[in-house]
Amino acid sequence: MFKEIKPKRDRVAQLEKDFMLAKRELDKINAELGKLEEELSRLNARYEAAMLEKQKLEEETEIMERRLLAADKLIGGLGSENERWTVELKDLRQQRVRLLGDCLICAPFLAYVGAFSWEYRDRLVYQTWQPGVLRRRIPMSQAFRVEQLLTTEVEISKWTAEGLPPDELSTQNGILTTQCSRFPLCIDPQQQVGTVNTVNCMAAGKKR
Repeated sequence: MFKEIKPKRDRVAQLEKDFMLAKRELDKINAELGKLEEELSRLNARYEAAMLEKQKLEEETEIMERRLLAADKLIGGLGSENERWTVELKDLRQQRVRLLGDCLICAPFLAYVGAFSWEYRDRLVYQTWQPGVLRRRIPMSQAFRVEQLLTTEVEISKWTAEGLPPDELSTQNGILTTQCSRFPLCIDPQQQVGTVNTVNCMAAGKKR
């Protein structure tokens, strides 16, 4: 009976020994697998962070490209504007020189001509004062009109919308009424009291 049991015990002992060896090998493999899984997790985290950074950089690149395109357009636009501003600056410098003669005519216009008819005003301003200024070689605008210096097209349109007739005398009366420091005496352009009332109303609004 002993002869039958001993081989079996030896076999069991060998199997237990093999089992322990296999178990240690398995534990070693599991430990290495755990390390590999941890390393894989770290690599996945780094990969995800890198992908997020890549996406962020792509978005920033797209934004910078749009800004660069807008800057190119702005620089191009400013380049053309620079040419226009250069021309306007040259014109303004010339206008500054001509302003002496223009003001030399506009000042007495505001001070003295309000009480006169359009014919007398025209003769006084454009046939007497203007030739006298030019004869003395005082710089002034050519094709000079008092309306160009003392008012604007927008203001004239506003006066017309408020009921002031669009003729030149009425426009001059509007200038005299709004620009003079005192209430001027203005000739009724079309023999209508309403016109005088209109410019007087504009002046009253200005005084308020």
